[in-house]
Amino acid sequence: MASTEPDDRATAAAPLIVNGLTVRPREKIKLWHYGILLLPDFAVLLVIAGLGMRLLLRYLDAYGPNDS
Repeated sequence: MASTEPDDRATAAAPLIVNGLTVRPREKIKLWHYGILLLPDFAVLLVIAGLGMRLLLRYLDAYGPNDS
C-alpha cells in the first residue's frame, strides 16, 4: 500500500533562495531521542524516591507512635 504523505526528500535536495540567501527546510525532530536522553534522569529520581521512602519508614519504625 502506497503512502499518501508527500515525499520530503525532493524538497530537501532543492534549497530555497530567499532574498539571495540559500535556505534549507528544517529537519523533523524526533521526540523519542530526547526521551532517551531524559530516561537516566528519571531513573535516578525513582531511586532517590525509593531510598527516601526506606529512610522514612525506618525513622517511623524507630521513633513513631508505639502501641505499648
